[in-house]
Amino acid sequence: MDNPTAKEILSAYRPHGSDAADAAFQDALHQCEDDPALRAWFASERAFDERMSAALGKVRAPVEGKQAILATSVFSSRTKRSRRWHLWGLGLAAILLISPAWLLLMPSGSPTGAPPHAAAIAVPSLAELAENALPLDFEGRDTTALLAWLAGRKAPQPYRLPDVLAAANAAGCRVFDFGEAGQVSLLCFEIDGSIVHFFIFDERSGPRFAEPADSWTQQGDWHLLTFEDKGRLMAFATTTTPTDLGFPF
Repeated sequence: MDNPTAKEILSAYRPHGSDAADAAFQDALHQCEDDPALRAWFASERAFDERMSAALGKVRAPVEGKQAILATSVFSSRTKRSRRWHLWGLGLAAILLISPAWLLLMPSGSPTGAPPHAAAIAVPSLAELAENALPLDFEGRDTTALLAWLAGRKAPQPYRLPDVLAAANAAGCRVFDFGEAGQVSLLCFEIDGSIVHFFIFDERSGPRFAEPADSWTQQGDWHLLTFEDKGRLMAFATTTTPTDLGFPF
């Protein structure tokens, strides 16, 4: 087994050693024991996974969502590669399953094959968008790779990355497509064990979500900041007090 293969397998390793006895991981784990560089990479990945798991565990989910989670087999049919985000997203799963906003994030085309513009345009609020941010479309620690992934899909990107995110750990990205209502890109970061969502809007989606506020507001558990850079609307969303994360404003 080579290191790229071992990394691919170990990228699905769950936090807190839950997969230590799983035969599917044994060869990759042995590879770590024999390769110091791979062992260091795996230790860094596990530390990051555990911080993200702890951060998502702080998000409160409705008690009623437990039965909905237990009643569905959606998690059992996914690939091992995506298991990590299923676990991190478990704290939000109940919200995703019962929130009306979840329906708004589904493809806008009709089941009869009608084009997207034939469906009514319905766009959630910024707080609802943040609540439904997971699962991500693309996972990665390299911000440059995330931006390249967005560029490949002609999704909106920031003209520059805000300074507060320069030293943050990237986690992944996602594109929300609302048909005629435009697109919204999401870059997800981890700062001091807390999740920060960074949204970038195109010229069609921006006016439907919010006007630039340039100061933090709060909706439910979410601290929100909308602002513009060269006319492009962007936004931060986090459940942690922004000043605790090093935001200067």
